[in-house]
This record gives sequence, structure tokens and C-alpha cells, in this order.
Amino acid sequence: MTRLLVLTCFAFCAILSPHTSAVEELERIPDKLVVLTFDDSVASHYTVVRPLLKRYGFGATFFITEGFSFFTKKKDYMTWEQIAELHRDGFEIGNHTRDHMSVTTENLGRLRAQVEAINAECAAHGIPRPVSFAYPGNLFALEALDPLAEMGFRFARRGGEPEWPYKDGRGVAYEPGRDHPLLIPTAGDARPAWTLEDFKRAVAQAHDGHIAVLQFHGVPEYEHPWVHTPPELFEKYLQHLKGEGCRVIALRDLARYVDPAVVPANPMAIMKERRSREGRLFPLKVRIQPWNLVFLIGFVVYCAIRGVYEKRTRRMEKLVRRGDRLDIGLMVVVFVGNVLLPVLYLATPWLEFADYSLPPFVPRCGVVVMLAALWLFWRAHADLGLNWSVTLEVRNGHELVRHGVYRAVRHPMYASIFLFGLAQGLLLANWLAGWSALATFAPLYLIRTPREEQMMCETFGQEYRDYMSKTGRLFPRMTRRA
Repeated sequence: MTRLLVLTCFAFCAILSPHTSAVEELERIPDKLVVLTFDDSVASHYTVVRPLLKRYGFGATFFITEGFSFFTKKKDYMTWEQIAELHRDGFEIGNHTRDHMSVTTENLGRLRAQVEAINAECAAHGIPRPVSFAYPGNLFALEALDPLAEMGFRFARRGGEPEWPYKDGRGVAYEPGRDHPLLIPTAGDARPAWTLEDFKRAVAQAHDGHIAVLQFHGVPEYEHPWVHTPPELFEKYLQHLKGEGCRVIALRDLARYVDPAVVPANPMAIMKERRSREGRLFPLKVRIQPWNLVFLIGFVVYCAIRGVYEKRTRRMEKLVRRGDRLDIGLMVVVFVGNVLLPVLYLATPWLEFADYSLPPFVPRCGVVVMLAALWLFWRAHADLGLNWSVTLEVRNGHELVRHGVYRAVRHPMYASIFLFGLAQGLLLANWLAGWSALATFAPLYLIRTPREEQMMCETFGQEYRDYMSKTGRLFPRMTRRA
């Protein structure tokens, strides 16, 4: 028995020893640990930033892209020979994609080619394969984490969102173990309006195991003036780092303090916690995607169509009203599914637990369905003219419309709303916000339609019954009743 216990202990030691030794090799994260990063291959990185960093003995990462005017405005962008010299000086060269391509769900299929193009140029100029990545435009998609890891990246820097809005350049410190190493937040994103106090505020977050990762662009920056940093102010920033005794490193050097294999189960949890803690519920940047914008535009058009025709019929005399509490209650439920839940999805993090990934072809189908829904919604209103109301009503002078889209379908407006709900589900990658319109409109349709048709039969008698025999509710009737 004793021998078995000894062997068991040896076995556990053998299993745990690699992990234990890896942990022991990591240095303790000191206070005032700062990472400097520079984006977009700007010429001033070589002419201004490089000599200043060498003078102060600071490390840094330069994230390289061939996007913007890299090939045509060489006075504004570095050459690959200059980039290689930065590497020979001891600075890190990171990957920022070939074309400065946003890392969105829709672009994931192009990500590898974009990354490998920069890797190939690095190899051709004697620069090691980059192990650090920066998200162009600070846009990120969770679906990119696995591909980035497969391509050998150990660390990746995002912006200060969603914790802080982009416009001010504020951010949060990196918390190893809680922040995903491929979603390292920016503590400060330098802007032209920044003062030394803004910089100090960003750096001051580097304490108690937190690391301040700072983001710069051109020093100066000509093509994108909204992220310009004046050279004289930049030198004051470096003087402050030196005076405070900060340890200033490149992003790759985090491997001395952080195990990139340690990742949180939910990468978004820490972001949500920070927003809640500070009372800031700004929209996630990942929400502002092209397909979400398509939905928003479609929704605005939808509301505009409804508003125009509602205004035209508002003052008409009502002869019959069947809108009761049940009907009003069903409309409230529809409002939740069509308006409230999509707004919460787009404007808050509250529904992110129901997010999921969509294949690229799905939202493209959603665009087609959205266009069809809006056309049918408009056509249904236009053909009805003044013979329309939100609730169950018959107005003075009400006519039975049997032309246009009503020639074959009795309820084309309901059909358009179902199509809009389908488009919403195809465009919004969230189980609640995406499919809530269909789920909430279906009960209203099933309950209201029989009551509506009964009201029409009472109003128009045999004329409406004959019309029913020749048409379908949502789709044209394939065969007419005898």
C-alpha cells in the first residue's frame, strides 16, 4: 500500500511538474508595468518615435499594415526596410492585417489571408513571425479568437470599448486571467485633444497586477488627424514614464508575466462587469456591424411607411371598433418583440448571453428578405389607401379592396410583417432579439385574423365571402373553392 501511494505521488508530480515549472518561471507583475503600441505603419514611427524610445530605453510594439496609402504616400508611411530596422533595434513587429481589415464575423473567411500577407513580408525582410496582433479599427469578433490562436498569436490588443466610448480614447487596464490574452484592452488611445493629465490617468491604472497597454498612431499623424499625437507632447509622455519609474515593454514581453494559455471561460464577462460597476452601458462595438445597420435602416423605413399612412387615416370617422383589451395586449407583446428586444440587443449588453454565430450567407439572405418585406409592406398600405387601421376598425366610406396585392392575398400586410420578422432573425445573431418578432407576432395573427374576417363578413356580407373563396390569407390560393 505504501509503495502504491509513493508511486501515485510520483505520478501526480510528473503530471503537474510542467505546469508548476511554467508558473514558477513567470515573473510577478510589478506596479507601473506599461506596454506601448503603435498602429498603422506611420512614417513618424521611424523618424520620431524610434529615436525617442531608444533614448529612454523603452520597448514597444509596432503593428504593421499595408492598408490606407501605404504604397502611394511613402512620405506618410514606413518602408519595409525601415520596419525591418525597427526589428533590428529590438522593437517588436506585430500584425495589423494587410489591408487594415476590420475583424468582424463577416470578414472571418478573409482573416487568414490578410494575416499571412504581413507574415510573408516579415519573413522576406528577416523579421520573425509576429506573435502579437492588433484589431484594426479596434473592432473585434469573438469568433476570431480560435483562428488567431491557430495562427500562432499569443497576445492581441483591442481598444477601450465596450467599457468606454471610442471618441474620448479612454480605456481600462489589462487584468491577466480575467481578460482574454487575445482581447487585451487599451488603457488609453491617444488623441489630439489629450493633455498630459489624460496620459497620466491611463498610466495610473498599472497597479495591483493590472497592466496599462497604451495605443498610439502617428506622432504626428497626417492621414488620420483624429488620432494624431503632437511630437512635443509625446516626449512629455515618455518623460512622465521615465520619471515615474515605469517598466515599459512590448506586447510580446507580457509572456514574462502572463501565461497566454490561461483564458477565461467567458471573455465578455469582465467587460460586462466593468460597465455595470461604473454604471456605463454603452453599446458593444461588435454590435455595430453591417447586418445590424441593415436591420436598423429597414426598421426606420418600416416605421416611416407606417407613420405616413397612419397620419392619413387618423381623423377618419370609425363606424365599427373591435379593438379590446385582448387586442391591445397582443400589440404590446408585439412591441416587445419587434422593438424593445432588438433595441436592448443593439444598445446594451443585457442580451449577450443569447448571442450566437451566423454563417456569412445567412445575413445576406436576411437582406433579400428585408427588401421583400419592405416592398410588400409599402404595397399593402398603398393599395389599401384610407381603408386601413392599426386595430380592428371599419371606417366611414370603407371599401373592400381587391386590387393590387389584395387580388390574390387577403392579408398581405400580415405576410410582410412575418417576412420582416424572418429578416430580423436572419440579421440579428441573437436568439431573443433575432427571433422575437416572429414569436410575438404569430399569436396576434392567429387570434386577430379570424375576428377580423368575421368583422369584414358582417360589414360586406356575401361580397367578402366570395372574396375569401378566391384568395389565401398569406399566400395566393393554388386552387379556388368550388
